[in-house]
Amino acid sequence: MSNCKKAVLLSLLVYPGAGHFILKKYAVCVALVVAFTVPLVFVISEIITKTREIAEQIRNGEVTLDLAGITESVLNITSAQGLKMSIYIMTIVWVISFMDAYRVGKTNT
Repeated sequence: MSNCKKAVLLSLLVYPGAGHFILKKYAVCVALVVAFTVPLVFVISEIITKTREIAEQIRNGEVTLDLAGITESVLNITSAQGLKMSIYIMTIVWVISFMDAYRVGKTNT
């Protein structure tokens, strides 16, 4: 398997920027990893925070302990805009990562 294919598969399936490591483009690798990890950390922390809030609401009896009540509580997340923006950024970085890995891999062969 060529380095180009390995790089694209690593960027697609393992982590954005991992393919650039195979291609020895370390600065781009670090930039893509950081650009993907920062919003990922924000998304995970927001999910944990909202999960704790919903669990506390269930404990206090504010939300019924059934699928409909929990679903309604999840859909009423107030900071959904920041969460959506982070997910969009992660998607864009992911696409840039594998497309650039393909481009760099093709020019190096």
